Amino acid sequence: MRNTVFILLLIMTLLFTACWDALDINAKDLTTAVVVDKIGEDYAFIVEVANLAPKKTNGEKGESEDENYSIVDSKGKTFADARANLDNKLDKPIFLGTVRMLVLTENMAKEGVGEYLYRLRNLYEYRKALNIVTTSSDPENLLELQKGSPVSAGHTIEDILNKLYKTGNTIETSASDALEKLSSEHTCFLLPDINIIGEAIALTGYSVIHDSYYIDQIPITETKGINFILNDKVECIYVVPFKDHRATVDVELKKKKITPFYKNKKISFRTEFELDGLVKYLDINDGFDEESQREVEKNLKQMIEKDINSAILKSQKEIECDYLDFDEVFRIKFPNEYEKMDWYKAYLDSYIEVNIELELDPGGDYDYNPEIKR
Repeated sequence: MRNTVFILLLIMTLLFTACWDALDINAKDLTTAVVVDKIGEDYAFIVEVANLAPKKTNGEKGESEDENYSIVDSKGKTFADARANLDNKLDKPIFLGTVRMLVLTENMAKEGVGEYLYRLRNLYEYRKALNIVTTSSDPENLLELQKGSPVSAGHTIEDILNKLYKTGNTIETSASDALEKLSSEHTCFLLPDINIIGEAIALTGYSVIHDSYYIDQIPITETKGINFILNDKVECIYVVPFKDHRATVDVELKKKKITPFYKNKKISFRTEFELDGLVKYLDINDGFDEESQREVEKNLKQMIEKDINSAILKSQKEIECDYLDFDEVFRIKFPNEYEKMDWYKAYLDSYIEVNIELELDPGGDYDYNPEIKR
């Protein structure tokens, strides 16, 4: 049953990516994930290949099934050499139309992501909408975590990103997005960073790519402000202190506006964030009066404002790279001025004002003291 589900998923992938045509899937090695690594002077590929017809073997405990997919690696002095060596290890021609995830190791990203992404652009089988992530974990261990599962590592990482993107807790970065960034004069963007945490695959933050090269990593604990700036929809949790207690609040971004200004050769932005907050839980059960509600609202606004300001400050003063897309906002409003300036330097000196409007709903999934309940 497990293998049947796995095979159906792959066949559906072929159908939905319009790559079915007259393709005989049994004559191709269907790939679900590709890892690109740099090991010393060599380039390396590690691919996850589906086993569409797993063989059955007899063991001491009876009949058992082989794995649903295999992991194959190769190395070479160039990408072409590594690909040729990979082809020599596979029993069928490789098919890239089923790839769900392109994983770039930190070593590879430090060498530069541009060369391989331009190569990807020219490989017609690759879906340009496939997701790209980075990792500092051992790539073979990352893929092998899913051995024995009906779902491949490529699909698992894709599912994690899709789930988080729906609530604005990660950014969406496809191959086409990255190629568009690389083609611009100001090249600075983020890629989700995926690693092994315990015995599971998890999002651990963002890698910063500047002029095609990995330059820094932002931990997951520092991404809330980034997500508010880059995403149009965000739903997240804040634990807010008030008096000697804490309130757990669901926060939802309802509206965002970023307005650029240019006066006396000075750049500034006014950012406006409208948010709703729903108090879900309290660590007490003796009422939640209006004074407490006002304190939670005030403290929550300060926490969100701090997260957004910290994200901006980190990009301007610490990493010195506009991965928050303020350049695009400015370019649309002031195209002529943008063309004449060095945005790398101009962004670092720009002033960015953060304004928060928050409407707090004090009702939640806890029990009020009936005498105090509003």
